[in-house]
Amino acid sequence: MALFGHLIFLTLLTCELSTSTDRSRSRCIDHFTEIRAKKLRKRPATAELLTWIHIFDKLEVNLEVPTPEQLQKLASTYSILAKNPEDLKRLRENL
Repeated sequence: MALFGHLIFLTLLTCELSTSTDRSRSRCIDHFTEIRAKKLRKRPATAELLTWIHIFDKLEVNLEVPTPEQLQKLASTYSILAKNPEDLKRLRENL
């Protein structure tokens, strides 16, 4: 992602995520960018990002420590980003 786009997402996340560290926020942006780069029928947009990060924060998903429990939490958040069942399946398969 371009630096400018990354900074916009980081600014959004800083405002939205209450408990996450800068590194965790950055990893969240990276993961969202990876998801948007996948060949999905409909890619998630900013509205889904904002909803996703609230849930991400509430579930205390930690991408820095990808334990099976954390990956399960992460997979449960994909229903917010996927706009149809095929995309949800694709996201969960590529976790």
